[in-house]
Amino acid sequence: MKKIFSGLAVVGIFLWWASSVSPGSIVIEGGDSVQSVAVKLRSEKIVRSETLVKIAYRLFGSGEHVYPGTVVIGPSCSIRCVIREITSAQPSIVRIRLTEGQDIRDLATVLESKKIGTAADLLAIVGTPAVVPTKHADFSGEFSFLASAPKNISLEGYLFPDTYDFSGSATPEQVVRTMLKNFDRRVTPEMRERAAKQGRTLHEVVTMASILDLEVRGAEDQRMVADILWRRISRGMGLQVDSSVKYLTKSAGVFTTKQERATVSLWNTYKFRGLPLGPIGNPGISAIEAALSPKPNEYWFYLTSPDGTVHYARTLDEHVSNKRFLK
Repeated sequence: MKKIFSGLAVVGIFLWWASSVSPGSIVIEGGDSVQSVAVKLRSEKIVRSETLVKIAYRLFGSGEHVYPGTVVIGPSCSIRCVIREITSAQPSIVRIRLTEGQDIRDLATVLESKKIGTAADLLAIVGTPAVVPTKHADFSGEFSFLASAPKNISLEGYLFPDTYDFSGSATPEQVVRTMLKNFDRRVTPEMRERAAKQGRTLHEVVTMASILDLEVRGAEDQRMVADILWRRISRGMGLQVDSSVKYLTKSAGVFTTKQERATVSLWNTYKFRGLPLGPIGNPGISAIEAALSPKPNEYWFYLTSPDGTVHYARTLDEHVSNKRFLK
């Protein structure tokens, strides 16, 4: 009996210690779960036990959701109070959407419109597009997928296009980190292994995918064009894709000019053979899959007409003839 009472006393002391709550604040981001919120509470030393948070959630908050926003825990808050705070809808939610193929400059415009920092704030974190060398925050310790990317270019290509919900107090760095986490989650280890087995780095695959997203629409055409472009590289042929020029000039209109194609840059596939030094946008999962799974074909040329139809050609003469579809 004495052992039972001693055991109960130990359990009681542990529960008293574990249920202690300290004041502080955390930011709950879109996509966070109760488990990830419990980790944040523990890392900020607001609670002492992630497990107790999850148990308390089952007891007091089951059926409720955690919502994006800044949660402030006061000095007199109990563990039950913590559950109430993290499951209370926050009124200040900012929705950010980056679509497939959009680049860092597009993201800067979106963040400024949502009053999440300035374009300069974002570029200080991710680097300047199409500039080498450029500086950016070092995320290599957090995300191993950055290992094959050159360290002196921007993070273009790795800001995964998706819809995100952030608290009104979010910072550009929090936005970038969330996008990188999403890339890490969506581009699976199996996909990375496939790239390695093909003798390509992940950076090369992402760069190719960024071209496919801007050159053609639809998964099948992306796979067809991926095969054409990979073969052109293997033969030492220039890619000569207008999307790489448009990335540099950001000029209006569908077609590029001779003067624009003469731009000296390692991102200009008219001036330099092989892939650009880095991605020309942020590709979605369909384009990344296409870069990894090209569809074998006998064509060497292609062009996309204004209505989105892709016209393929085996010879240069056929390709020149297909240019009638551009009118």
